[in-house]
Amino acid sequence: MTMTKTDFLDDIDTWSRLMDFCDEENCDICEDVYDKDEVDSKIDEDIIEELRYTPWQNIRDNLNNIPEGSEYYYRQDSLDYSALDDIGFDNYKDRVVDWMDENESWDEEDENESWDEEDVTNVEDIVEDLQEEFLEDMIPNEAFSITELISGCAVDIALLQREDKERRVESELEIDEAFSELVPFF
Repeated sequence: MTMTKTDFLDDIDTWSRLMDFCDEENCDICEDVYDKDEVDSKIDEDIIEELRYTPWQNIRDNLNNIPEGSEYYYRQDSLDYSALDDIGFDNYKDRVVDWMDENESWDEEDENESWDEEDVTNVEDIVEDLQEEFLEDMIPNEAFSITELISGCAVDIALLQREDKERRVESELEIDEAFSELVPFF
């Protein structure tokens, strides 16, 4: 299921998708995250294990400390669970991004997503060829030629795509910088 980093950031927006992604990539970051159905069986396993060496009063107290009503939980230790929320999701997602970066596991970004000046030149050449072959007799003379119109549009598209790419790169750098400032706190 490996995907591009951009696709991951856009498409992985729920705990279930994040956990599925981690499973498929053999990433252990989400291994202690359980959904509300899984957490019940995991707690049952913990109780059985704890009964061997822990007094029942301590087990009861630990069970009373487990929050209820969450969709996802983090298992810190036996009978020690925390509810996970959107902030927890974002932190886990960032950790998975870092893990994928460190392991160089991302698919390559699609080269067709970005245009450069060579692409614009190729488009202009194609348009000129088409005009010469098919359009000369069909289009009346205008204030500007179809080549100029399409070339202008191609240039505008290329500029917009370049600006969009620059904004995405800038945004990713800001996110990376903000995260690197937070890392010492964890």
